[in-house]
Amino acid sequence: MLDIRELGSILESVGVRRDAYSLDGSLGDERLVLLRDGHHWVTFYSERGLRTDPRSFANEHEACEYFGRVLLADRTSRALPLGTPCALCGSPTRELWAIKRPRFLDVVKTGNWCKLARCCDCEALWCEVAYEPYGALAYLARWHFSEAEWAALHGRDDGKTVGDWNGAMVRAYWSTLPADELSEVAAHRKRSYGRNPVDEPNAFDLGELEKSLGRPG
Repeated sequence: MLDIRELGSILESVGVRRDAYSLDGSLGDERLVLLRDGHHWVTFYSERGLRTDPRSFANEHEACEYFGRVLLADRTSRALPLGTPCALCGSPTRELWAIKRPRFLDVVKTGNWCKLARCCDCEALWCEVAYEPYGALAYLARWHFSEAEWAALHGRDDGKTVGDWNGAMVRAYWSTLPADELSEVAAHRKRSYGRNPVDEPNAFDLGELEKSLGRPG
């Protein structure tokens, strides 16, 4: 469950300016405020002594989740230089995840053993496919195209091409994963007896995807 302490760490890690918000009850000016008010948690925008857009929540988790989404959606609150990789999903420098889907990735499309998720910070899209045995490990590959193009590609053959593309991305980028995720990959390769996207042959040509989507070459 998300609490104020964890929320503060997240906001700091992604470079949200400290003067853009308050988590300790101080009002200040022109900042988003989160505080406890009796049995409820409230958020509002503090400006010239006035509270605008007040909202009330039954618990700390709901209030923190809403507060974080509002700040992360406001790119003007960032202090990071342009071009800095997303502190949450790593886009555009990271191409692959091999862990349980992080909660900062929100599912926007669900298909046949695959999903499309969007980073709540930078809005990058990630294509998730679960692999046997029993969907034991899911790989999330950065989707370089649009949500509509993912849906169209999935609709052509009930997700087969989406799965082939994800497998090709895994083969191309699995070795770039951090050590903890490489351990998960190694364990999955062992228990899947070679039936996994790292070891199985995959003839999908990543460079042909634009043509497959009908984009001009």
